[in-house]
Amino acid sequence: MPKIRLRGKQAAAALGVLVALSLLGGCGHSRQEVLDALHVELPPCEPKVHSFDYEDGWWPPGSLQTHYTAPKACVDDYLRGYGVDLEHPVDNWPGERWSVGGRHHEPGDPPFADSQMKQFRLKLDPSRTYPIHSFKTPYGSEFRVLLDEQGDTTRVYMDTRFGGPHML
Repeated sequence: MPKIRLRGKQAAAALGVLVALSLLGGCGHSRQEVLDALHVELPPCEPKVHSFDYEDGWWPPGSLQTHYTAPKACVDDYLRGYGVDLEHPVDNWPGERWSVGGRHHEPGDPPFADSQMKQFRLKLDPSRTYPIHSFKTPYGSEFRVLLDEQGDTTRVYMDTRFGGPHML
């Protein structure tokens, strides 16, 4: 077998491809297997998926973070199908100032964990209001969804709050 030597930009590019492949295939499950295990689907209009990350775990039973873009009408129908009342979000960003049990929240605090904000490459405009919805599948998986409506399209940032029955 011949030796392959990569230098400089070639080595960096090859390393980048290997890292990307390890991240994409890191959980060892296909996208559909993950969706089936969490008893959730993506919208039927074939959204453009920007990120899809599943972390397998025992408790909570795995977590999914995904970010995609789809036509606004399709996203609205999709969320209504899970019982979401689009006129009444559970929260907005920027949110309210609150404090519970020593934990403080400021209006501009990120809506997701720092690692998720980086994964989503999410930069929110503080002059806008972003609705945050939540829904539960019939099998108990719970999701939180932040919507960034941009004309006829919507960017969806979705994460698992609880994975429901774990099937993977």
